Amino acid sequence: MTGLTDDIINGFQCSWCEVYFEKEHGYQVVCDHCWQHATNEERKSGVKKAIHAES
Repeated sequence: MTGLTDDIINGFQCSWCEVYFEKEHGYQVVCDHCWQHATNEERKSGVKKAIHAES
């Protein structure tokens, strides 16, 4: 795996837009912006919203 892939899998970057977070989540997440623009189907798919601020 590459560093970018690891960062997404470990929740250090948004899974959709790749923005970085101040802290790693430990699991895949999406940033607040992506979450706000997600469809109900995308939200129901099990994607988690980030809890740490973007850097």
